[in-house]
Parts: sequence; C-alpha cells; structure tokens
Amino acid sequence: MNKKVAVFILICAIFLSGLGFFLTKYKVRGITHTIKGTETIILDLWIDYIITNKKDIFKTGEYAELMVRNRPHGKLKILEVNCKELDTRIYYLKNIGIDLRRKSGLEPIFLQCRMKLEDKDALSTTNGYLSHGNLIKIASNITLEGKYYYVKGFIVDILKK
Repeated sequence: MNKKVAVFILICAIFLSGLGFFLTKYKVRGITHTIKGTETIILDLWIDYIITNKKDIFKTGEYAELMVRNRPHGKLKILEVNCKELDTRIYYLKNIGIDLRRKSGLEPIFLQCRMKLEDKDALSTTNGYLSHGNLIKIASNITLEGKYYYVKGFIVDILKK
C-alpha cells in the first residue's frame, strides 16, 4: 500500500513539474506581465503629516530610498518638491486631542508634500509598470527613506518622461 502511494505522489510531482514548465515556456499566466521594454517614468507622490523641525528635508537632485507596499524598491532621484506647512492646531485636534505645545514648550513643523521621483529602469508591461520587482500602481502605499527622514505616503500619478 505504501509503495502505491509513493508511486502516485511521484507521478503527480512529475506531471505538475511538466505542466509548470509548459505554462512558463508559453507564458500562460493569470495576470500577464509580458515585458514590452524599458521606460523612464516619473512617480508623483503625496506625503501627508510630516513632523519635523526642518522645512527643507527633501532636496531636489538628491536620491531617496523608496519602498512600495513594504517591498524595497531602490534609490530614485528627486525631481521636484512642493511642501506646504500645515497649521499645528489641525494636527493636535485630529490626532492627539490635547495641546502638547503647552507642556513641552516646543513647536514642531507639520509638512504636507507633493514630490516627483524619476525611475529610469521601469519595465513597461501590459498590466502597468514593473520596477525593481514591484508592480507600480496609483494609490499604492509607499515609504520614502532618506538620510534624515522616514515617511509614508501614496503614489498619486505615474507619468512617462
């Protein structure tokens, strides 16, 4: 009985391996990622509620590490930065509920930023763009990391260069 089960499992493994090889060779997949070529794209990002003491934490021309959906993406060049300073009362009312400025005596700066990053090695597919193993889509959660910051935001737009 055990010998028959072992032979059956071996035959199933060989069959499934052959089927996997066939489907990969002829590119039969649920979601097709047929690569059309390499393109340069610009990622338009929205980053909200950055708590800092510096107004210029993002600098044009520098590189920032990007993570898309908690997967490392790579270093991308910052092309454009538009940051707006928010009123601190909005943050305190929304998130904390009490005014911590009175207790600490310090007043941090709250920024809201829209920035553009350049990705020169994005692969164009039928389903969007693949970049460093990540599928890039609008409204994807991102994390941006640099020398002095680690902030979270969203992809707002994907532009071709």
